[in-house]
Amino acid sequence: MVRKLHPLLLAAFILLVFSAALVADTIELKSGRIIEGEIIEETEELVAIEIESGTGFYSKEDIKSINKTRLDIAKGNIVELSGTVEVLRKGKTEWEPVEKGTKLEEGDRLRSGPDSKAVATFANQLIMAVEPKSEVDLEKLQQSPKRGVNIKVNLDNGQIWNDVGRLKTKWAKFHVETPQAVTGVRGTTFTVQTEPEIGTRVAVVSGTVGVRTRGMMMTPTKVAENNMTQVAESKAPTAPVAISEDYLAQWDQYKNKFRVLRVGMIGGALGLSPMQTIVVALAVGVLIVVVIVVLLVRRRTA
Repeated sequence: MVRKLHPLLLAAFILLVFSAALVADTIELKSGRIIEGEIIEETEELVAIEIESGTGFYSKEDIKSINKTRLDIAKGNIVELSGTVEVLRKGKTEWEPVEKGTKLEEGDRLRSGPDSKAVATFANQLIMAVEPKSEVDLEKLQQSPKRGVNIKVNLDNGQIWNDVGRLKTKWAKFHVETPQAVTGVRGTTFTVQTEPEIGTRVAVVSGTVGVRTRGMMMTPTKVAENNMTQVAESKAPTAPVAISEDYLAQWDQYKNKFRVLRVGMIGGALGLSPMQTIVVALAVGVLIVVVIVVLLVRRRTA
């Protein structure tokens, strides 16, 4: 006999599913059509929205209304530091010195001095390394249990390395915007460098990054693993070329560090410290080896 679901439980379930589906930016066109996705750029004339099939561009003359949703706040944490790094809190006017363990909030700005670096983690998902003489605006730090992270940072000057990891849902997003370019990824390790003299360079060491000229509503250029592109103001990204040896040398300095942090993030989701996670991982590895050896011995003696 199949029991009927209590009406209140059924209503709660429908509301939960419906509300989860609504957690997205929406554009309502004058024609009545509704577009749902992530608004990644907005100019006086056009709006760029990332949807499941790609990036869509719409004229504001055709738009009736725009609704931008918000998720829960995804905080950050400084995990490594060298030299002088400062934070400007949202709504404040004075920069404060950063220390290891400093918490970061949406709307904060980070800046590093000469010969200064910082590594931060966000929402148990993103690892970001800030290179010397860089300034980063943490414009959007949001997350949802159902939709994952929604993070956008503005790199005003300098360079950052990003390890986004594997985003858990199709709605999860990570964007980096510079004065010249907009990048979007779903699970990638890459660097973005911007300076007035060179424009913006994007180099990818794993995964794929979509790169588009800021203010130009055009399909992003796909930059694959071990490739890079350059973007000048108001010009399309250059055709991707092989990544430079300088960027590869930089990545060698971060590779193992990011791997250890990633392991720590996995343990953090289980309530373990980074050291406890490493110990557990080693123990599991030893146990697997022992099991394999025992099975091989039994097979030979059978």
